[in-house]
Amino acid sequence: MNNNLLALLDYCLIPIISQMTQIEILTNYLKDKNKKISFYTLESKTSLDKMIVLNEKLNEKPDISGFILFSLTQFAYGSKMNIELIQKILKNNYEIYFYRENIHLKNLDDFDENFEKLKLFEHNNIRLINKIKSLVL
Repeated sequence: MNNNLLALLDYCLIPIISQMTQIEILTNYLKDKNKKISFYTLESKTSLDKMIVLNEKLNEKPDISGFILFSLTQFAYGSKMNIELIQKILKNNYEIYFYRENIHLKNLDDFDENFEKLKLFEHNNIRLINKIKSLVL
């Protein structure tokens, strides 16, 4: 079984948590899950809202088991929570880890079970999301 993940670092948090520190945190988080980061990337100021880099990586169909993101907030930097992209990742048979929220979605069944939580996430965290976005935007 492939235990490699692509890490998508949080561009908005770089003023507070450097890229290297984010990688170290995610690497340590994955140790007891028998997963490892095979490579990492991040969105830019101009791609944050649509998660263009993540979409491009997904379209490349990398040989990994899934993706790890620093936080679910990364899906909320656009005009609305990008739940469709989460679903697309899972439909392509990749799993997703969200470090900050300690969420692991293995498949579409997990997505369905967590749908309400995902849908309410932006509403419940809007002040945090806006504060984080204000660091770089």
